[in-house]
Amino acid sequence: MGLDRKHCTPEDVVKLKHETRTTLSHAGLAKKVEFLGFSQQGAFGGVRWKTLDKQMYGVPFYLKKRQF
Repeated sequence: MGLDRKHCTPEDVVKLKHETRTTLSHAGLAKKVEFLGFSQQGAFGGVRWKTLDKQMYGVPFYLKKRQF
């Protein structure tokens, strides 16, 4: 994905989750990113993952109201 060590942002984590279609949660994926050294320890504390996901990719289809 072209990420440099220590420069991974929360947006990169959300993008990684969508592109790989992983079942791992955003927080779990962020912990893996920190463990592997792609970000500084504690860099993702306080991130609202679902809000960021909705901002980047919109509301998921299963949360949209149906119109008949």
